[in-house]
Amino acid sequence: MSIGWALTILGTVLRECWVLPTLYDYYDFVIVFSIFFNIGQWILLFIVVWGVNRLLSQRLDSSQGIVKVATLAIVGVMAALTAGYTGLNCYNTWQAMARGTSGYRYVVNYKTYYDAEKFAVAYDVLYILSVVAGGAISMALLMKLRSKGIAINDVIKRIVALTLCMVLSNIFILVVDARSLEKKYLDMDVNCAMYYLNGFFQIFSYFAIISLCKSNFWKESATQTAYNTTGYDQPAYAPVQPPPQQQFYHAGPMVVPVAARS
Repeated sequence: MSIGWALTILGTVLRECWVLPTLYDYYDFVIVFSIFFNIGQWILLFIVVWGVNRLLSQRLDSSQGIVKVATLAIVGVMAALTAGYTGLNCYNTWQAMARGTSGYRYVVNYKTYYDAEKFAVAYDVLYILSVVAGGAISMALLMKLRSKGIAINDVIKRIVALTLCMVLSNIFILVVDARSLEKKYLDMDVNCAMYYLNGFFQIFSYFAIISLCKSNFWKESATQTAYNTTGYDQPAYAPVQPPPQQQFYHAGPMVVPVAARS
């Protein structure tokens, strides 16, 4: 995602400084940074749906197989849709701005353009549903952890905040895409506001992930794992008590052991 923003800034600066002489040259950057933006969007979904739930299921020590299959199915389907969505958008941009025999031309293939708009709406809806499904799996795992007496108040707030930020972020884009599909375009100011709100909640999604990683919940998980994997039913840092030593005294030619007195 950061690479996409860097390319966006670079392309805009080059265009404003007339290093890129025409708008058509700028659209070469548009194709590249749109690829990085869409990949970053999918990686964010992968972290939230697969990464978070995998860690929670490991803490639970059960249902790991079911959670792994369910989350991989979600992110796998979205990976295929992301690839198709990105490819179709890049194709439309390239075709519209391709160089012809007399230089650049602007030609819109309305069929593929309309297909891309429908694809965008479907993709936005499925992305939101994937986030909600990932959040629901997280809540189910957290409820199981609570039933085992494990404190989850710290982590549950952060997961709810993360899920909410991601849902809101994509709802604003869904509104823009849905209006475009209906040919009822938003005003320029409203359209810009939607994209700003999308970026705002997307940034907070990353902050929520960082906050979730710093939660004491995971430190307690590591301590409990060390406790369960050591012998003598003791934590890894607890000293192991040695067995009582035997004392000896001489009784004639042989040594007779005597148990230690308490």
